[in-house]
Amino acid sequence: MSPQLALGTTRTLLFNAFMQDRELFTDLCSDFGIPAQELHDQDSDRKRANLFLNAVYQLNQLEALLDILKTENPDADCPTLEQLGQANWAAQCANHPLPPNIASHITQIIGDNNTVVAQQGVNVGGGIGGNAEINTGTIHKNQIYIVSDDQGGHFEQLKSILNIPPNDPAQLLNAYLTWLIEKNRVLPLQGIQSKKHNQQVYIELEEIYVTLRTVTETMLDRRTALLDAEREMVVGAKGRVEHIDRIKGVETITVNRALKENQKLAIIGDPGSGKTTLLRYLALIYAKDFDSEPGLVAQTFSDSEITFDERQKLPIFLELRQLGAYIRQEPSYLDGPAQLLDLYRLHFKNQGIDLPKTFFDGYLNSGQAIVLLDGLDEVADGELKQRVSRLIETFTTSYPSCRFVVSSRVAGYRRLGAGYHEATIREFRLDDVRQFLHNWYRKISIDALGTGPQAEAYTQRRTDDLANAIAQNQTIRDLAVNPLMLTVIALIHKDLESTSLPSQRAALYEQAVDVLINTWDAAKIGLTHLQEGEQISATQRRLILQAVALHMQEQRTRELGENLLQELLRRELSPLYPDQADVASIEQRFMQLLEERTGILVAKDEGVYGFSHLTFQEYLAGCAIANKDGYIPYTLERTGDSWWRETILLEAGYLGLKGWEKVSHLVQAIADHPDEPSQYHNTVLALACINDVGDGKVEATVQEHVQAKLQAAINVPLKGKKDEALREAVNVRGLAVSALQQAGMGYWYGPHGEPEWITIPAGEFEMGAGVDDDDKLIHNLPLPEFKISRVPITNGQYFLFTTDTGYEAPKHWEGDTPKDEIRNHPVVQLTWHDCLKYCDWLSQKTGQAIILPSEAEWEKAAGWDAVKQQKRAFPWGDEFDLAKLNCDSLGLNSTSPVGIFHEGASPYGVLDMAGNVWEWTRSHWKEYEYDPDDGLEDLTAGVDVGRVLRGGSFVNFNQDLFRVAYRSRDVPYDRIVNIGFRVVLLSSPISS
Repeated sequence: MSPQLALGTTRTLLFNAFMQDRELFTDLCSDFGIPAQELHDQDSDRKRANLFLNAVYQLNQLEALLDILKTENPDADCPTLEQLGQANWAAQCANHPLPPNIASHITQIIGDNNTVVAQQGVNVGGGIGGNAEINTGTIHKNQIYIVSDDQGGHFEQLKSILNIPPNDPAQLLNAYLTWLIEKNRVLPLQGIQSKKHNQQVYIELEEIYVTLRTVTETMLDRRTALLDAEREMVVGAKGRVEHIDRIKGVETITVNRALKENQKLAIIGDPGSGKTTLLRYLALIYAKDFDSEPGLVAQTFSDSEITFDERQKLPIFLELRQLGAYIRQEPSYLDGPAQLLDLYRLHFKNQGIDLPKTFFDGYLNSGQAIVLLDGLDEVADGELKQRVSRLIETFTTSYPSCRFVVSSRVAGYRRLGAGYHEATIREFRLDDVRQFLHNWYRKISIDALGTGPQAEAYTQRRTDDLANAIAQNQTIRDLAVNPLMLTVIALIHKDLESTSLPSQRAALYEQAVDVLINTWDAAKIGLTHLQEGEQISATQRRLILQAVALHMQEQRTRELGENLLQELLRRELSPLYPDQADVASIEQRFMQLLEERTGILVAKDEGVYGFSHLTFQEYLAGCAIANKDGYIPYTLERTGDSWWRETILLEAGYLGLKGWEKVSHLVQAIADHPDEPSQYHNTVLALACINDVGDGKVEATVQEHVQAKLQAAINVPLKGKKDEALREAVNVRGLAVSALQQAGMGYWYGPHGEPEWITIPAGEFEMGAGVDDDDKLIHNLPLPEFKISRVPITNGQYFLFTTDTGYEAPKHWEGDTPKDEIRNHPVVQLTWHDCLKYCDWLSQKTGQAIILPSEAEWEKAAGWDAVKQQKRAFPWGDEFDLAKLNCDSLGLNSTSPVGIFHEGASPYGVLDMAGNVWEWTRSHWKEYEYDPDDGLEDLTAGVDVGRVLRGGSFVNFNQDLFRVAYRSRDVPYDRIVNIGFRVVLLSSPISS
């Protein structure tokens, strides 16, 4: 039976069986969920039968329909399911021909014999029209494989092939979900061209997505601080009870858990951190879950931490910059939730999907929707941003049962009310970097080599090469934690075809700019010959980008309007081409290229441009400054402005690539510039420039001059200063110490961060004290010689350990890398067992016996004066001195860089033995008299055995807690924001 006969037979059977029986007809419409009134309104039984048949096909109920037909007409020649399906395709093709405007967009047709498969499974035979390229592929029912636009090389639904009736909810919903899925299914890989098709390479979002981690800052409550009444003396509890409100903790959780725990979530992150990708991924997974893969959300977002069993929520995804432009046209008193939906429907109407006004109402009112609002920061105008924020809050409270996710950059975030919880995206960890690179290289290799063992081997080799290079290079590692910058690094690595990567930031950015600019030449659409022998060179293109970047820095903006950009282009091009027609032609091609191919300066919105990453703007602006004749006075005018700091550092880095002379002059001028916002600001900036440039790139005498000035800052006495003056002096000293430590003049050494050791000679000392809370008993205790680290272990040292081992990073790091501003602070939020793991690692790396100090070793190093044969009350003497430690009364309210209170040194020169952080020891908590042979140093004791803490911390104000003999304790599994550790080097390993 042919498709046409099957269709005719079916119509007849439908008419005979029930189309004339209105009651039966109404019941069947109800069973299948088909709007009966629409069918009743048709003017012939033939049309009613056709519409009914089409609706049943859409609902995948053909088999059920055939069963009914056979039951009602047992003797009839019923068609098969396949015949009925083919008949329906043919009918749809006849009733809904391909619109002419679609044909002009088609660049690739799936299947043999010019076949297009659409929502209803339409089989279109014969020519389509336009320049169609016929390829062989697999036909998938219920998908729209229409077109790729001329930028793509991927299949993306731009509009429905069929004329969907506006009053058919099922077809509208199908079209809506299909559009969302196809729109968010793929991501472009910037700067990569397909060698097969000369098209930009795209990758499936589900193939490359890496689960993000977020960090949230919460106040530690009294339960966390004190644990229970029995431990009232733990961790300086007397000081913490009254000042607990000042202690903040951070918790790292996956985005999956953040979603589960917060129905209204604001995702905050830096440029390129993955905010928009996350929201696109949510839109994709929820749309597929709603459409054809129920349970996909639960499967995707459940992990080892949580079960996230949420399904059948309709995604609504809107870019907030569009909303800002939309409501700008109306007075603010008209703002309301309807505006957001009106704009969203208008967006889909422009895609050929005309959604009725009430389309989303049922989903929103029932809580069956997830609303995704991307880019609150991208609403640039302050007053308009407030309007958009208020509208979001109103929309949220209007539909309280729905899920809401809003994204924003950190800098542009306006805190939302309406119950929104804030989660900041953390940077990639090494395992995230490796996973991302594997996905990325797999797509590149398949595009170049096809599928198979050769592509897989290439993927693994290149992934391993780059991941290892990133792990071993701190400069690169700091950049690779950002997904966008990781892509740029991968581009450079691919271009180099080697394992080497530049060690300095400026060198990396230089190669990145070269790689991305060179992709313009490969694009063929780009700035080609205007006349024979005449073209715009890569150098000229770069100079244009530098001019644009410097203009944006000077205007303190991250975005540029189209008219202003065109004006800048004309200004740069006019000296090169006397014929203004040539200038206009190049300008037009340049703008076209920005839209289509580049990865540096990109279109961020309709008529709005900006650099794809802030670093490109700052680096190219720095290059522009470096090329000025008056680069030094220009730079000195801006040294005190934080907006220009990164640009100045990158300017110095760029100059360092060209030779030592100009960069040395710049560093010397910055260090000696008298105009600065705070004391030693310019000297610290000068040393930061030296660090950015790299070893041997600045004249030795200049480097020595800068370091000497900072050492002088450290030596300025703190004694006699009070309150704000003291805090300011401490902060200045902290900046100076941190800058010197970053320059390799700190309290530890590479490659494993081995501490600077202080030798504590063998001999007896007096342990304990005759003061309350020190267990009172003074007793003489002999100890063999040992060495102790001059300062507590820092975040920077601990980072070397986590990088080498993959061990879990502390919770207060953002990602698995500490921020620059805390690298030289003591590492905190570690369990006692975490500290032992570090000791084991450092012992293995150095071949030495390194362990936590016993409380006896700690106390002797902190206060025993071997010359006078007496113990000091505090490390520096017998009187408390606020200028010699970081405590609550100083008012820093956080840890400080290690070693800045050198006046507070112990008799042996050990630093930070009072204040800053409590320090773990290896000793059990037991009553005195201390006996090391009584099992006190057993490292294998149970997890509930309390361990002694010493030294006091920045949250304590009670002076007694900072005395050398004061003892506190904590259970070994606790992670507290004011507990760190230092280590000792023993002459022989201790017994476990």
